[in-house]
Amino acid sequence: KEITQQILQRGIETETTFSLLFLDLDGFKAVNDNFGHHIGDELLKHATARLVSSVRENDVVARIGGDEFVVLLTDSDDNKDTVKQICSRIINEISRVYFLDEQEVSVSASIGIGLFPQDGKTTSDLMKNADTALYLAKNKGKKQYRFFDEVKVNSSKVDLAKELEKAILNNEITSRVQPLIDLFDNKVIGASLVPHWQTAVQGINDWESWKPLLVNTSSEKMIAEWLFDTACFYCNQWQKIDSQFIVSVPMLKNWLLEENIENTLKNKVTQAGILPQQIQLSISLAELTSELVKPLQNLDKAGFKICVTDFGSQEMDINLLAELAIQEFSFDPKWLQAQMQTEQGQKWIKALIQMAKSLDASMLAKGIQSESYCQQLKDWGCEIGQGSYWSADMSSEDFLPLLS
Repeated sequence: KEITQQILQRGIETETTFSLLFLDLDGFKAVNDNFGHHIGDELLKHATARLVSSVRENDVVARIGGDEFVVLLTDSDDNKDTVKQICSRIINEISRVYFLDEQEVSVSASIGIGLFPQDGKTTSDLMKNADTALYLAKNKGKKQYRFFDEVKVNSSKVDLAKELEKAILNNEITSRVQPLIDLFDNKVIGASLVPHWQTAVQGINDWESWKPLLVNTSSEKMIAEWLFDTACFYCNQWQKIDSQFIVSVPMLKNWLLEENIENTLKNKVTQAGILPQQIQLSISLAELTSELVKPLQNLDKAGFKICVTDFGSQEMDINLLAELAIQEFSFDPKWLQAQMQTEQGQKWIKALIQMAKSLDASMLAKGIQSESYCQQLKDWGCEIGQGSYWSADMSSEDFLPLLS
């Protein structure tokens, strides 16, 4: 921090510019938990060496605690493209496999970027804003970097987390339902459960944007359990109309990592009077890391269906996916919509649908808005759809008539 302050002061005096990178290691806690702190300490030394080798001679690297680092890019001629190249180099280097004490260990890096002077004229402001950008990067998935000017929400993550905690205490988190449609039978076969923050500030209305606020908070497990219990409750009601009905529920990664999570979930479905195969556990491709392989394998053996979401927008780790039995893949709706507009993009969509089929899995297309859109995907072999063509998010009360 003292070095940061000195460079910042020099920047103020000479009216020069520089960039501050706020970086942490994705998956470091899991390494400590699974391999022990001695491996974690060794990993930090090697990651630091790789970080230093990824920047230039005049740049400054400082570890500020735990697995968090600050990097100062001191060249005043740096433009955004240069900063992006350096960030990509850092992420690629740190994400290479480590071999420590005859163990194969993997972590990745996320980076938030603050630019002086536009993103802060004091050390605290610049670091806070770079940290906020880091939060956005982690929200988008592992191995990402983001500039502070990409952050749409001006509130700090601490303030947002406090607002979320207050909303949870005031019962302002509700569940919404999105119908799942069999494209070939044009029939409702299930529902996706979506948490809704009623009082969320503009810019974090959807679940994916405020889900990261729960990570490592006292509310995380409570929300995860509430979501699963809600899914079980609705499934019990809806199976009376259709015994094959499936409810898809988003999972929070840290809850999946709890010891004997498969027994916890099996007990919950038994108490609800439903079968494990009626509940589909949904997890983003961005959150799918090596430490989740064993829990997901155990949950598959227990009978739960596994859905991996955000295909297209996130990097695929084929080796990781090969270790899992996945019953459904889901396209990222924004990626899907963009690729539908080009011939090359359509080829990729068809290829991913065929990949799912070859793995005996279904492909879900979210965000379907029109009949022509629906027909194209159906012609290519996509089996399940979801979107405004059929219905927007709705309450469970409004959903019930669709089943009759």
